[in-house]
Amino acid sequence: MPQVSPIPLTAQQTLIRAALLGMLKASPVFDRFCGWVLALGGGALGFILGKLDSLHPFLSATTIKRFAWVFLLAFVLGFLEKLLASMVEAAISGAEETEATVMHLFKGDVELVDAPFNPQAVVAELRSTLWQPMRWLVGLGARKGASDPMAGLKYSVKLLQVQFYLAVGEIATVLVAVSILLAGIH
Repeated sequence: MPQVSPIPLTAQQTLIRAALLGMLKASPVFDRFCGWVLALGGGALGFILGKLDSLHPFLSATTIKRFAWVFLLAFVLGFLEKLLASMVEAAISGAEETEATVMHLFKGDVELVDAPFNPQAVVAELRSTLWQPMRWLVGLGARKGASDPMAGLKYSVKLLQVQFYLAVGEIATVLVAVSILLAGIH
């Protein structure tokens, strides 16, 4: 198997890198599923609030309030999951684009101006365009990446794991909200 990364890696590092990138591809699946869960829960909440007068004989105001509060928690968890999903997607895209650019540089496909190369200036320029938390993540990646070329991917996999737990929490919270509704029917 030819080496995928233009940065010289050992065979072990190449396999680890491939596994990490493969794991990160799960992020959009979690994200789409959580989006559907939120859409269905939001639709249910909208339906209940829209039909409040006709549902009042079957659901108490307390039940509807509890459902709304628990669903608000699900929405917050879903928002945090979406935020982490965007960070993981940015890490995947950043790794792929950087790799493609470096490959073009090594192949000579890009004409360069003869000037000294300063990696710290590249990181500083990139960080100057970002807000927090991305600015912090780029700085962390640059520091850790100096000794470990896969540090960014490893950190992104940790974010993916947090995204997974947020997704599970969101789904559990929506299920609790639905159970509140079902238990509150009289």
